[in-house]
Amino acid sequence: MNPPTPTKASHRALALPELLTEIIAWIHADRLSTWPATRAPQPPESTPTPSTDDCDDQGSVSDTPCDEDADEPENTYHYTRTGALYRCALVNRPWSAVTLPMLWRDDLDSSHSSNDLPDRLARIADPARRQMYAAMVTRARLVTVSEPVAQGYGAALREVEFLRLRSVTLVCPGAGGGELSCVPPVRGGRVKVLEIDPRFESWPDTYCVRHAEWEALFGEILTIFPNVETVVFKDRARVFPGALQRFAERLSALRRLDRRLVIENEDIYSPG
Repeated sequence: MNPPTPTKASHRALALPELLTEIIAWIHADRLSTWPATRAPQPPESTPTPSTDDCDDQGSVSDTPCDEDADEPENTYHYTRTGALYRCALVNRPWSAVTLPMLWRDDLDSSHSSNDLPDRLARIADPARRQMYAAMVTRARLVTVSEPVAQGYGAALREVEFLRLRSVTLVCPGAGGGELSCVPPVRGGRVKVLEIDPRFESWPDTYCVRHAEWEALFGEILTIFPNVETVVFKDRARVFPGALQRFAERLSALRRLDRRLVIENEDIYSPG
């Protein structure tokens, strides 16, 4: 029987939680760099989710499309910090334990107009793993959707607890055609800060979320985020007279409502 191979000092150092935390924190803070990869990006539905049970050096994921360069091979792809963190999570168990909370906590590199967080969680078949990742999320971006899509999210996320989720940005693109949109039904009872980002187009001024749609959204926000203390509108919106006052009065924990970009009127016909 051969004696065990001695562990190199560099390997022992890279297993120290204190050093690992610093390394992963610097990768997490790097929003600009990209790194080359020789494997093509995998489509979202087939992208594996790393866990402490599948930590090896076989998996990889690229999260930006091919960016060809004259000085690089034709089949070179690039990935950003999310891809870098994903690779770190697949090194071994200690690296996975430090990296996964960074990878999940604030919806890294998510698209402004898509529900990356609920989509990723809904694709995880194992409820225990789904809950493990959800418990790491501290900040999320959600996008209002049609009722059938919201029902699909509800079926997947009904039992998921977001134990550390404190801040949500709710993107409201507007349903159009007189339809209503829905807030993805996450369990947001611990959310304290809600930023509402309605779609507003200038030249000409166009309010894409209609009055009636706001009435429905306010009602859903009261149910999904009942304990918010701060609500901020990040872009211009137009609601019925008194709608914001009624909304604020029903939020018992509300301390601050930033409504400077909201106007109240009954003009439900003109876009601007």
